Amino acid sequence: ECSAVWRAPRLRGIRSEQAFQDALVNAEIRQINIRIYEDEPYTIGISLDETVTSEDLDDLLFVLGAPSSTNLWQQFKPGDGGILRTKFERTSEYLTHPTFKKYHSEHQLTRYIREPECIFY
Repeated sequence: ECSAVWRAPRLRGIRSEQAFQDALVNAEIRQINIRIYEDEPYTIGISLDETVTSEDLDDLLFVLGAPSSTNLWQQFKPGDGGILRTKFERTSEYLTHPTFKKYHSEHQLTRYIREPECIFY
């Protein structure tokens, strides 16, 4: 099987059995799936993607027993245009390599990317 796994860095925040148990209970209350690492004490895993909202982050902070991020979020939240018209707006061109012009669907691009892996196995 051709696959790769990226392991995210681990943050050390839960330092006691009680804090760990509280995090498990809070995750159940907010209906958040977390991964429990059996081989490392007081360690949980949380996966995030591009659909995460400020409410999701507040739920995670609740799980970990931290204060709400609402005030902090409001300070950094851009206007209605997202990152448009901010210093983070992209100004350079992207996806300009001929490969992106040749393969038009995600499926085609994935097959192109995996092709060399399968040649060697």
